[in-house]
Amino acid sequence: MNKGKIFIGPLIGKYGGLSQHIINIINFSKYHLTPVKPNKLCVRYSDNRIKKYYISFFKKFNVFYCDIYGIAISRVIFPISKIVHLHGHPYWPEIFLKPVRRKAKYIHTVHQIYFKEDCYSNKEWDMKQKLNELMYDSCKKSDIVISVAKWQQPLLEEQGIKSIYIPNSIDIEKCDLANPIIFRRKYSFYDDFFIFPGDIRRSKRPELFIELAKKIPDKKFIMIGNGMSNENIINFLKIKIPQNVLCLGPLPYNLILNAFAAARVFVLPSKNETFPISLIEAMGCKKVVVAANNAGPKEIINDGIDGFLFEPDNIESLYEKAKLAWKHPEIGNKAYMKVKSEFDSKKIIEKLDLLYTSLING
Repeated sequence: MNKGKIFIGPLIGKYGGLSQHIINIINFSKYHLTPVKPNKLCVRYSDNRIKKYYISFFKKFNVFYCDIYGIAISRVIFPISKIVHLHGHPYWPEIFLKPVRRKAKYIHTVHQIYFKEDCYSNKEWDMKQKLNELMYDSCKKSDIVISVAKWQQPLLEEQGIKSIYIPNSIDIEKCDLANPIIFRRKYSFYDDFFIFPGDIRRSKRPELFIELAKKIPDKKFIMIGNGMSNENIINFLKIKIPQNVLCLGPLPYNLILNAFAAARVFVLPSKNETFPISLIEAMGCKKVVVAANNAGPKEIINDGIDGFLFEPDNIESLYEKAKLAWKHPEIGNKAYMKVKSEFDSKKIIEKLDLLYTSLING
């Protein structure tokens, strides 16, 4: 079905949770959705040698709107379409510019609000605050705001932003096809293991996973994601990596699901995960999961029933719940049934299609 152009994005990268969410909407919507992607003119998102000089020059003069391609999309193409569905923080700020005169209806889906405690430095927090402010401004100029998590909604209300709740979802059929043997053969890794998906950012709490590995030296631990290398962990976290930890770095999406299927326990130590797609993907792969008793995981997991919740930033609590999870892999079956019932993209995107239809019909 296609009743006029519906643009969705930005789609930057392939394997992150936000990108996968947008891809799922495109795949399961009854409407034809056009993804918004940067092209070669967007120096910021290319491998062009002048990239760092280009960005630093405009930052020096405090200029954000330096991407001509993005400005053309937001000023010429978006306003005359039916719907523009924007997601996340304005890391590509030019496409979030909304003309006063426009035919299009705008939707903004909020995937995350940044917090100071998740930043390594005041400089990083200053940048994240600016991104929060840009996002709030975009939401206030939108016709509809969606929050992927219920716990975010009161925080948006504090900014004068009313939102509706439509959670993240996953393609459960892809989880059904995940093959643990492919992962084990590729890395010649046949022991049971704990797995951590994330990156080197403070918000992901990689150090907690490493501390857990130190407390359980007879078990294997695998870390995957951007920046997950021995060198980065040593340089950024200033800690030694125990011998029972293997860092594999970023993996293609299908291999990530194979890794989840091969793991015995999935661990998500971050405190303020909004509504983590990797968590429900692991549950969709019938894994027993351990996550912080806060924010998104608290909305998803019933502790001891379809997963385990530990007290945020508490290594002893994480240690106790990780041991329980290792002993009870059968809980992964309950996790699977919950995700299939509540967070399957086929069902969730139907709600979004109803929203598109209501806007198209005026």
